[in-house]
Amino acid sequence: MADLAITGGHVLTIDAERRAFAPGAVLVEGGAVTAVGPSDIADGVPVARTVDAAGCIVLPGMVNAHTHAAMTLFRGLGDDEPDRLRRFIWPLEAKTVDADSVLDGARLGCLEMALGGVTCLADMYFFEDRVARAAAGIGLRAVVGQTLIGHAAPDAATPAEALDRARALLADWRGHPLVTPALAPHAPHTLDDAALADVRDLAGEAAAPVLIHLAETEAEVAAIGARCGLSPVAHLDRLGLLGPGLVAAHCIHVDAADIALLAERGVGVAHNAVANAKAAKGVAPVPALRSAGV
Repeated sequence: MADLAITGGHVLTIDAERRAFAPGAVLVEGGAVTAVGPSDIADGVPVARTVDAAGCIVLPGMVNAHTHAAMTLFRGLGDDEPDRLRRFIWPLEAKTVDADSVLDGARLGCLEMALGGVTCLADMYFFEDRVARAAAGIGLRAVVGQTLIGHAAPDAATPAEALDRARALLADWRGHPLVTPALAPHAPHTLDDAALADVRDLAGEAAAPVLIHLAETEAEVAAIGARCGLSPVAHLDRLGLLGPGLVAAHCIHVDAADIALLAERGVGVAHNAVANAKAAKGVAPVPALRSAGV
């Protein structure tokens, strides 16, 4: 017995063997995929609902590995503004972002992702409990990271206050079937070492993932170099933040030593090709990262 049969489509498993079935079928029961294979696996199986996917590709949901879903409300604003983040977005957030706007923006962003075939996202923003509510309400899986940044934010006056919000997020959403709570230090150059160490310690205590922007701009590389004489990647390693629980966004300005460190520590990288191109920040060395095992 199956609740749902998807038949007639070109089924791509995206498994280790990259198996494909054309035509193929997918059977679902109790909210779980119970069978994937050639179309005849559905023969003789009682089915409550059948979807004819002829002419379509059937594949697992895609993962958006770095999002600020609620910022879809800012789409198109300040696109021609030099240093858009500091001169436009941060002042705009200070004046307009609250819990309600984050919930509305996250719902819109999550709906757009669902319509595009994305079923899982890793998000970092303010009032991240509202992003968790939005994603779970739509039925998406989400890693939601409470942002910490070195200046006053819409939901926290200080990094210490943001860390308290992160503790609450970890406690409130732990064990949820769709949502994994996380910490999201904004970037190495927008937080001091003490705040980054606090993130490291709390993430270790709670076994929580960490999401961060890393080696995104030349200004970041210069700032960290002036601060401690290291690259942003080496700086995070010195602080003990590099590890399998870290997803580093961008990683454009990394050299061979940085790449080797990322690989050795098991860090995940979200290279954000579209965002990097839109802002003309540069291109992450994806072939080198992949060749190194990142």
